[in-house]
Amino acid sequence: MFVGLLTDYRSRGGLARERDLSLRLQPRRAAAGGTLASWLNQGRLFAFEWNDDLWIPLFQLDHLLLPCPFAQAVSLELRADLKEWEMARWFVAPNSWLEEGAPVDVLSTDPEAVRQAARADRFVAKG
Repeated sequence: MFVGLLTDYRSRGGLARERDLSLRLQPRRAAAGGTLASWLNQGRLFAFEWNDDLWIPLFQLDHLLLPCPFAQAVSLELRADLKEWEMARWFVAPNSWLEEGAPVDVLSTDPEAVRQAARADRFVAKG
């Protein structure tokens, strides 16, 4: 399961271990407006656990390594009803609401469509 996610995210920014990403962000802490731990605690980013490591899909960060508000808005839609692993898979899976595009691929061109797809899938998941 993890290897599949690793492969799916490789061409979409990749995945990073929390500790590795935290070290990369450390020199930028003041400019970044927070720490990686605070972003995770505030729900600005999501991560999933595998093999005693916390993994963060990097598409959630912009070119300055700051949380992307579009990704955050979609994650907030999903967070109440999906576990972190499910969220990680949701972003890279073909989505019928997005004409079979993966949400992570559509996010940069139509973030509102991705947010609406997340909302629809959340209602479907709730039953």
